[in-house]
Amino acid sequence: MQEHFYSTVEIPGSVRPDYFYEYMLNGSLAMTRKWIRSGCEMSDEQFAQLSFVLNHGTTYGIGINDQ
Repeated sequence: MQEHFYSTVEIPGSVRPDYFYEYMLNGSLAMTRKWIRSGCEMSDEQFAQLSFVLNHGTTYGIGINDQ
């Protein structure tokens, strides 16, 4: 998974790729654990949308999604 991440995501030179990878991976895992432990209180669609918004916001903030 890490190799795929590095080969598909263009990370700006100002961002350390190893830290960015860990941040994205562990943040997503923590959210998923919380969602499961809460009994999946959000629907699958709501959880997916929240995940997308947070991940997109993070990547936009460091200049990956400037389009």
